Amino acid sequence: MRNTTTTHAAANCQSTRLGYRLSSVGESQQPENLWVCVRDGGRRAVSDDECAHCARWEASDDTKGMPLALPVFLSPIWRG
Repeated sequence: MRNTTTTHAAANCQSTRLGYRLSSVGESQQPENLWVCVRDGGRRAVSDDECAHCARWEASDDTKGMPLALPVFLSPIWRG
């Protein structure tokens, strides 16, 4: 019997949104984290690890039936 673990990704939760990001500044100067949780009416920074263990995680309507963990590639738009 194989052990299978389901990961709850921030990208697939109905309560997470992409944070506000600026293209011209580094990560340390970004106004928000990559993911923010809006469940309680505010915008709270969250990580994929935090979402993976969240008891209140719910699949978003557009991702129901899809794999729960999708790859996220963070790279510059241009290559120099």
